[in-house]
Amino acid sequence: MEILRGERNVYDVLRARPAHPNIVQYFLSTDVALFLKFEPDTLWKRLGRRADSPVPDEQQLRRVLEIASAAAWLERLDYFHGDLRPENILLDAAEHVKVCDFGRTAKGGTKIDVATYPFYRPDDKAVAGAAHEQFSIGSCAFNIRTGEVPYGGWSTPAELGAVCDALRRGEFPPTHDDAVLGDVISSCWHAEYKSMKDVEDAVERAVEALRPARKPALPVP
Repeated sequence: MEILRGERNVYDVLRARPAHPNIVQYFLSTDVALFLKFEPDTLWKRLGRRADSPVPDEQQLRRVLEIASAAAWLERLDYFHGDLRPENILLDAAEHVKVCDFGRTAKGGTKIDVATYPFYRPDDKAVAGAAHEQFSIGSCAFNIRTGEVPYGGWSTPAELGAVCDALRRGEFPPTHDDAVLGDVISSCWHAEYKSMKDVEDAVERAVEALRPARKPALPVP
């Protein structure tokens, strides 16, 4: 119930602002429930169908940009999602991102009390902020671009411990094969961006570089 109350408070703050296109639409809440717009899919499920239904490169990049845009919008309100991962990212009928699940969202500088590896920056004193949030976005982007979760899965405490140790040492999967977002993903994992707006701008520049140069307009005869 405490998590539900915290999530409701976040939605109430968001509702008082202009709606962001990549954050799920919130209608109202009661003491025991939240009422949100139904969306037909999640990023997690969509990635699971990647082999049978490949995602075009342009759509992959759009999704990463939409996630970063939603995170930058939250940051402007001094909020950080805290648990960004494919399970918490809905997709609408046109497969646009709708970030949801704000039960772990916190004000900047407050302690983070959730860990979902490898979408969580390992730190015993982790606080809500750009360093933690961009780590999550880097892992989401890697998952979107490769179809794989960083470090894959694990089934035993020992395997999870090995993943955590590798993340703490800063040993991340290689990203150099991704000529478009590889550097951005690596920079997110190494907390090189000062803000989520910087992350959004970096993704936008990478996407813009792929677009064909516009031909100059011909003079009117």
